[in-house]
Amino acid sequence: MEPIMILSALFFLTLAGSVTVLLSQANHLAFASTEGSEGIGPGVSGNKTNAENDAPIPPDSDDSVDSQENQDEVDPYDDSTGRPVISQPIPYDSPDFSDRSDFKAEALPTEDIVSYQTSFLNPGEVAELRFLVEPGYVAVLRVVPEGRELNLNGFERVFQESVQHLQSDGRSVLLFNNSSGAALSLWSKNGFDYALYFERTEMGLFTGSTETFLEQTNFVKSE
Repeated sequence: MEPIMILSALFFLTLAGSVTVLLSQANHLAFASTEGSEGIGPGVSGNKTNAENDAPIPPDSDDSVDSQENQDEVDPYDDSTGRPVISQPIPYDSPDFSDRSDFKAEALPTEDIVSYQTSFLNPGEVAELRFLVEPGYVAVLRVVPEGRELNLNGFERVFQESVQHLQSDGRSVLLFNNSSGAALSLWSKNGFDYALYFERTEMGLFTGSTETFLEQTNFVKSE
């Protein structure tokens, strides 16, 4: 009977050791699971979280798509000309508008009392040139090819007090002025329409300046 008792004792010792090992492994796994949960934080479902409110970060927005679409947009084109529409005045150092329109200045006044200052290409492809006329008056010249609207916005329009017709260089010129000193002249030459404007001027200066600009200014189509 002794061998049987010895075998029984060995069996129970082996079984007890196995149970102890299993319990130890189970406790270790339970501790590891609890530690990992605390390290990640509450309410985690595998998504990225917002640090402020623990809410999942929403999917990437379409900002990149919108940005690409904006990059693909181009300035609107005028179907009649095939050129980009001009929405605001564009400054130029010299009155050559060939890059955005179809004309340029070939000649400007050469009188000593008239000095060129700057140019703009306005909406509607209207050229605007600014000059200083001695003794300190500012003259604004706007030019467009015939058939295009000669925009007079920004010019004082109360000219009913005096309207004159002037023949100069074989051409008819309309002159308008009022008691405030504002003056405007209009004429056509070589396929272009012109408007010369003074916000303030003096007697005799305006008529003489109009003749100078009419005779010495010339615009042409760009090649």
